[in-house]
Amino acid sequence: MEEALRRALALAVMTSAALLLLSLALRPRPGSGGEVSVLAAAAAIRDCLLSFKPLVVLLKPGGLGSLRVVVAPGQPTVVVPSIEVMQRALRVMVVFSGERALSRTLEYSVIALPSSGLVIPRDANFSSARTVVIHGDGSRLYVELVPYYNCTRRGWELLVELFLFRCSLELKERMTVRFLGCVEAARYLRCYEGVGAVEVYLNGRLVVREYAKAVVLRVVYEVWEIG
Repeated sequence: MEEALRRALALAVMTSAALLLLSLALRPRPGSGGEVSVLAAAAAIRDCLLSFKPLVVLLKPGGLGSLRVVVAPGQPTVVVPSIEVMQRALRVMVVFSGERALSRTLEYSVIALPSSGLVIPRDANFSSARTVVIHGDGSRLYVELVPYYNCTRRGWELLVELFLFRCSLELKERMTVRFLGCVEAARYLRCYEGVGAVEVYLNGRLVVREYAKAVVLRVVYEVWEIG
């Protein structure tokens, strides 16, 4: 009986020591290790937005040291101390034959994480390609689905579809980033008697120039949720 008790106590001590060593080995190191973890978490969210595959987010306040990516079979998980959804403005202007035909300011969402300690420029232009970029201003690290567009000609009618990212956030200890679907938010039509040059500007940048008698601007939101 005493021998069995001694063996049980020895096994318990060895197990506790092994768990302590394992926790120390897995603890993120301060400094550059924290920066790498923030970037890794941002990259995991970027991959989720690109692939449309759900991502689990665990909220564990406690600074950069608690931020890491856990790879589990079939279910990637990001552990972060904080996460936010912020709104950005997109100025849309349509010009017909040199005259302003339409001007709107639209909002789209950007996911914000704690700072990586680095300044990463937003190196992306508006295009017809669906692109997700990571950038940071030193205070936060952002994951942004860049607004993109698609143009279709139907005779003398020009259809311009503009796609924006909209995300809701419900802070919980365990959240999932998931795609809900696409929703048409608005449709604008401008018709003219003759053919003219149609130009579309996003934040002052010319992205489309075609000739048409009618232009249709369709605003579509990619709707996501974190919750």
